[in-house]
Amino acid sequence: MEFLGMTGNEWIMLGIIIFVIYSQLATKMTTDVVYLIAMLAIMLTGLMDSIEVFNGLITPATLFMLFMFVIVECMHQTGALKWLMKHLLGKHRNMTITLSRLTLISSVMSAFICNPSVGQIMYESVAQWGRRFHLKPSKLLLPVAYLIAIGGTCTVIAYPVNLLLISLLEHSTGQHYSIFVTLPGGIVCTVVCIIAILLLQRFLPDCKDPNDALAATEEYIVEMMIPSNSQYVGKTVHEAGLDKLGCGQIVRIVHFDRDSISPVAPDSFLFGGDRLVFTGDVTELLKLRNDMGFVSSTHHVSSVEEIKGKSEVYKVSITTRNENIGRSISQTSFEKRNNVVLVALLREGERIDKLPRETALRAGDTLLLEGNWHDITTHTDQYIIHNDWITGKLGWRGSLSVLMMLLTIAAATIGILPLADATFLTAILLCCIGCCTRKQAWTSINWSIIVMLTGAFALGVAMKTSGLAATLSEVIGSMCGGSMLQTVIVLTISAILMTQVLFDATVVPVLAPIALESAAQLGIDPLPLVMAVLLGSACNFTTQISTAHMMMVYPLGGYRLKDLIRFGLPFCFIMAITIVAAVMMLY
Repeated sequence: MEFLGMTGNEWIMLGIIIFVIYSQLATKMTTDVVYLIAMLAIMLTGLMDSIEVFNGLITPATLFMLFMFVIVECMHQTGALKWLMKHLLGKHRNMTITLSRLTLISSVMSAFICNPSVGQIMYESVAQWGRRFHLKPSKLLLPVAYLIAIGGTCTVIAYPVNLLLISLLEHSTGQHYSIFVTLPGGIVCTVVCIIAILLLQRFLPDCKDPNDALAATEEYIVEMMIPSNSQYVGKTVHEAGLDKLGCGQIVRIVHFDRDSISPVAPDSFLFGGDRLVFTGDVTELLKLRNDMGFVSSTHHVSSVEEIKGKSEVYKVSITTRNENIGRSISQTSFEKRNNVVLVALLREGERIDKLPRETALRAGDTLLLEGNWHDITTHTDQYIIHNDWITGKLGWRGSLSVLMMLLTIAAATIGILPLADATFLTAILLCCIGCCTRKQAWTSINWSIIVMLTGAFALGVAMKTSGLAATLSEVIGSMCGGSMLQTVIVLTISAILMTQVLFDATVVPVLAPIALESAAQLGIDPLPLVMAVLLGSACNFTTQISTAHMMMVYPLGGYRLKDLIRFGLPFCFIMAITIVAAVMMLY
């Protein structure tokens, strides 16, 4: 039975697509939850059975991504990624050379190991490196983000959506494609993007560095505790030299019995278990804490020896999805669960009078934590981790992890092993030699992305089997008059427009089946139309809401939405023209 020229299954599928798009635009549901609901709807409506729906979970693309998370975690733990960034960035000479080097590094790295963890390290490293040479992060991070997005189209293995798109292509054609099938178009777009950035560098946003807030001593509060065996127990604040600090001032003392002293007089006595609250230069205050033998404030300790081992200090920003918003750290199990200690708290634009551990958290608060920063990486939707205080050292395990990563790519390229098999073998070997623990390997897997890949694959297949893809491709065909050029233009523009407001994981499963059906109706190889979708979906330049990379650089660079639109809009036009030309000439 048809209604308005569409069957019941097509209307059902269209409703599911509309739900997925609406959920991305108008709700706070995460992408994995949206796709789980879509998969359930596909099963319950009979469009596909449960086995067909979950076929995407065992595709080579999904398995590769799963094992790749473990490999990257091994490179993470061994310090290989930080070591690479440190030695690749070099020194700043002039802006043109710096941007050329940064964009080239970003595009090459993103072509092979582009996932959120690597992107985060790259952005933090670039921002920290720029500050050393008095360069604002806003001048560096946007070009890096653009080239990570475009450079990631050079290989199939770079992005989850690349793997998804090629999986749908292989499922439709029954052919096997090389991991470098996207290389010609990806290289052309990458080169054009680099040239455009160099020519338009004077228009890069000039935003205030968010890290400048660290210098605002009236906004930062640091808390520390006096151990019971400290040499300063029984002395006054003046005798301990805490009343005249060059790096800040002591503003409160909380005794072990919760008696609070504020303001603090020079003749106030210090006791074991006292919690001292300072404002000032956080770096110098942490140095003062170590020099005087004080400790981070959690529970009462007898000596500094009790908490040795918590040597890494790093920053974490609270996101709007954080479960602890509205509660203080002392009211939660946050420190115990993540094996960290709260050292300081920063709230931009507001002076905090309470103790850091007793201050109710808000979205946007920055926490200075002490402990193992890897323990918190499984909660990336709740925290943005700024690990720019951490330096990586490269040992033999780090060198081996880089070498094995290169051998994995080579083995898959030559055809010695399938891609999923090669990454599985590498992940197992790296874990066996101690590059990461079993717990670290397991928690490194981003299950949200795995669910997203599974759901997006099911969505793409369901669009084809329901007949909706064929119907929509007929509409496009009638608009384009059977012209391949016009079809490429329509798909490219559609992908670029949709990816400004939707996750690429939504754009690809919607447009890829239409591209495949359009190619069948035109009687041409589907690869050119698929490449138009792939390249177009990588061009999110004007908003921060639809890709993880733009979400990461947005707060780091201090950008505003109008900054992204002003600089990104011309790039959308440039890349649209480049994509159409590259697809028509190379494929």
